[in-house]
Amino acid sequence: MALLLVIAALSVLGWTMHSASSSSSADDDSASQAGAGNVAQETQASAAVLQVGMSADEVRTVEGEPLATHGDLWEYGPSWIRFEHDEVIEWHSSPLRPLHTVAPGAGSTR
Repeated sequence: MALLLVIAALSVLGWTMHSASSSSSADDDSASQAGAGNVAQETQASAAVLQVGMSADEVRTVEGEPLATHGDLWEYGPSWIRFEHDEVIEWHSSPLRPLHTVAPGAGSTR
């Protein structure tokens, strides 16, 4: 009798694991297809980089909302962007929170 209970328990466990792996692989397929769409969107967003002369709206599109603003200075953690006449004139991209730029470090027209 105990042997039959063990066999039944193992059968139920095996069936449960098989069902879970089948649904998991279906979830993985749909997640990988959704992930491919996210990668394409991130690639398009990352194609835009910070440039001198950009407007505040363009910077928001590339970098998102700043953590803090102090007049014409926008802070993104240790990185910052400075505006003059509503256009980017310089920035500092910290490795701790890099900005979306072509070259790391500081950018400036001065």
